[in-house]
Amino acid sequence: MHRHSVKLRPFITATVLTMLYFQDAIEKWISIFKYFDEIICVIFAIYFTLMLAKKRISRHDSLIIICTMFLVITGLVGNGRSNLGVGIKYILYDIFNVIKYTFIVLGAPHYFSHYKYKREVISYLTIGIKIVVTLSSLLLVLNLVSDIGMHTDYRFGLRAYRFVFSRVGGLYGACVIWLIILLSHLQFTRNKRNDWLYIILVMINMCSTLRTRALTFSLLFLMIYYYCFVLKKLEFKWKYVIPFAVLAYLIAREQIAFYFSGDRARNVLVRYGLSTASEFFPTGSGFATYGTAVARDIYSPLYSRYGFSKYWGLSSEFGAFLTDNYWPAIIGQFGYIGLVINVMLLFGVYQKLHVYAQSKNATSGLLFAFGTLIISSMASSSFFACSQLMVFVCLIVTVPSTIKK
Repeated sequence: MHRHSVKLRPFITATVLTMLYFQDAIEKWISIFKYFDEIICVIFAIYFTLMLAKKRISRHDSLIIICTMFLVITGLVGNGRSNLGVGIKYILYDIFNVIKYTFIVLGAPHYFSHYKYKREVISYLTIGIKIVVTLSSLLLVLNLVSDIGMHTDYRFGLRAYRFVFSRVGGLYGACVIWLIILLSHLQFTRNKRNDWLYIILVMINMCSTLRTRALTFSLLFLMIYYYCFVLKKLEFKWKYVIPFAVLAYLIAREQIAFYFSGDRARNVLVRYGLSTASEFFPTGSGFATYGTAVARDIYSPLYSRYGFSKYWGLSSEFGAFLTDNYWPAIIGQFGYIGLVINVMLLFGVYQKLHVYAQSKNATSGLLFAFGTLIISSMASSSFFACSQLMVFVCLIVTVPSTIKK
């Protein structure tokens, strides 16, 4: 009985985490499921608060908390200075939306503090991933030869595969998570060939989206594999970033030139993000005013002032691209001060996780995860998105624990 109860908890945890990276697909049928990631964040925030009474705050946690507090203060000052008439409830919700990933980074390590428990969760996650990847790979083959309703558009004469997700970004985002888990599982499995087979299948699934970003992710994974498994490096070196950056630019330069030129939505968001930061220097315009999901939902007064309705994807009737950004939202809402604070916050998060990543598997997973998040932040909501929250959970689950019980 005791043995069963020990195994039940990691199984439930693995099931919940699996539901989290399928949130995009599930919420199409269960609308209330769109709040699932927020619920997870609140749970971890409560868990961290309860742990404060038992444990001292580490210096990395202190940096994250201080940066988060200053980012919130900067945003609130921006709201006061811009005086755009945004309601308090929208400001509060946007505060939560912007900083919710920090709740996971602070709270999840306490929940996943035991090494044995982590291994059990990873084992259950790996079983689920292999089942899903097998199914997805079979459907991928069918998608190539017939229209099975699992593609978005055509590129290079092929159907861009999306599996069960509403968009291809959902699939390659899930592939990032699957790769992180499989890399971790390699540390303690005897059948490493089987895990590597599934890693290759995940890479194929990722590339089947036919998106430049997915191809860049694949290139990043291969370079990190060479760095960690062939060169056996565990420390980050900037000199290894340069060749990747050059190759990534060569792959994506046409897409960059296309999306960040003229009156394309992303270029418009960058241009007016800088304009907003300059107008409300140095604090920005404040929460729920630019680039975030809340600003889109209430259609920020700034959008009307800037005439966004004349740009495709940026109108109140069709605002699909209003959240296709991260850094413009940061610099627009929090100004140049907030930009610096946010960079420090992300550095603090990386340092916190890097302390425990002392194996080639954990280091490769950490570098790959942060690399994909940074790349995604150039053309999506990245750290704001619910799918990216799962990346942080996976990192915390997969980095080795100091408590080996």
